[in-house]
Amino acid sequence: MGNNSKKVYLAGAIEYAEDHGATWRKTAQELLEKKNIEVFNPCNAEIKLVLEKHKLKDATEFKSLKNKDIHRYIECMRDIKKLDLAELSSSDVVLVYIDKVLCTKPNSGTSGELTLANHMYSIPIIALIADDITMIDIPGWLLACFTKTVDNLDSAIKVIEDERSWTRL
Repeated sequence: MGNNSKKVYLAGAIEYAEDHGATWRKTAQELLEKKNIEVFNPCNAEIKLVLEKHKLKDATEFKSLKNKDIHRYIECMRDIKKLDLAELSSSDVVLVYIDKVLCTKPNSGTSGELTLANHMYSIPIIALIADDITMIDIPGWLLACFTKTVDNLDSAIKVIEDERSWTRL
């Protein structure tokens, strides 16, 4: 990638999301990479990390740890948190998918990421709002972190490509 390359961190619900947030991230990653934009997709990186470092068979075994061996699960989550925050701190922009899960279930990871990106790292946050979500549905803490909101992935990519549009809401 050239000198003008950007790195995008894909944030959003994972733990309680129906498909662990994989589908929208896969689509976003493919579209961004076609534009030569580097992407950190935590869905891919986190599972690879726990499988390799913690010698687990697959994602199902990792997810079952929460009920079977909470201490080992916490150890895995600490490694995931360390990886994610390192990637976040080196990103140029965050693209977060705001869906019902993020608005109704506990999502401390995403809230923490957005707070750090916004407050500590001054990283612009582009919020991709799902069709069934209104601004009123979104927790105020998250709203205060957003730089821009968009309602489709194509619009999000245009904003990511044009740094001049990264001014606050």
